[in-house]
Amino acid sequence: MSLLKDKDTFSMNRQYIAYEDWGFYPTYYAMIDRNLIKTVFADDVEPNMINNDKCSISKYIFSNNYQTGLTNLDKYQDPPFDCKTNVMVVERLSSVFTEEKLEFLNNRENNKFSILEGKTIVHTAAYGNCGVFATAMSVLMGYERVVLLGVDLKYVDWKESVESGEDLSHFHPKYFDVESFNESRTHGPPSRENITTEPWEKVISLLNEAFSEAGLIPPEVISATPGSPLNSVFRYIPFDEIIREENED
Repeated sequence: MSLLKDKDTFSMNRQYIAYEDWGFYPTYYAMIDRNLIKTVFADDVEPNMINNDKCSISKYIFSNNYQTGLTNLDKYQDPPFDCKTNVMVVERLSSVFTEEKLEFLNNRENNKFSILEGKTIVHTAAYGNCGVFATAMSVLMGYERVVLLGVDLKYVDWKESVESGEDLSHFHPKYFDVESFNESRTHGPPSRENITTEPWEKVISLLNEAFSEAGLIPPEVISATPGSPLNSVFRYIPFDEIIREENED
């Protein structure tokens, strides 16, 4: 992970438990799981990240649905967005981006994206998978290449994790600590969007179409995860090769 320290990175959900081990904060952070937001936002995310002057994350992006009653996000819901906190909430049921949201994503500088205002540019499939959601947001920030690392679409039944005493589905054994978390109550169970390539294909297809129609360069999405099903959807380049190319440039 130290190889990513000087790169623009997008982290999500409970990956923050490893920031200290990594030795750096990511550039951006996202969370869309309504149960997880209810569980960790007020105790972890807001005090330790959003309101922590030492945390260097530049943008926080959450998805919300008014029907879910996520009161933790109410004060961040409406524009103009607070430049001090750099928090944006995207309505989960709306994939039409306003001028304010596009300006927020592009630091109010990249005017070429104004042509996308009012258009449906994010497929609803993005709101069921935080990795897909973060990828879509990266594209709307103007990144022309997005590298997916560690996205293997593999999950273990929650009961197996409980029996083993550790989270077997994520990179860290205490990502969803079995002593503190209870699937479906504290966080959502993996859905079809988490284990298939279909949402990735739908989201990227819509983004490519919208960008092409607007005369913008469609993004390139690369998979850097060995053995991932996404390697059949996106061009696969081993991570060490990507880092070597970056260093040579």
